[in-house]
Amino acid sequence: FRRLSWSSDGTHISTTGGRVGSVNIAPLIDRGSWGLIAALAGHNKPVTVSRINPILFKQKNTQQLSCYSVCALASADSTLTVWLPSLDKPLTIIMDSFN
Repeated sequence: FRRLSWSSDGTHISTTGGRVGSVNIAPLIDRGSWGLIAALAGHNKPVTVSRINPILFKQKNTQQLSCYSVCALASADSTLTVWLPSLDKPLTIIMDSFN
């Protein structure tokens, strides 16, 4: 029942159920090389659902066109996290949000 999600531009996929040692992660994988872009960690139990917002957001105050996606993860520990690509930690953590 694991749920994955492709980015709206098709360049990467957010997967579920990953582990690095004893840490539960949601790997972000590059479509071109199938290499790991990021390991989104912070859940005590396995990540079961991953969704990337289909809307690309433009960064403010830049002259170049620079867009990013927002990713939400849910895990078996009833926690929901929201991630931005520029942050090392989740933007938001919502605990005990579902059973």
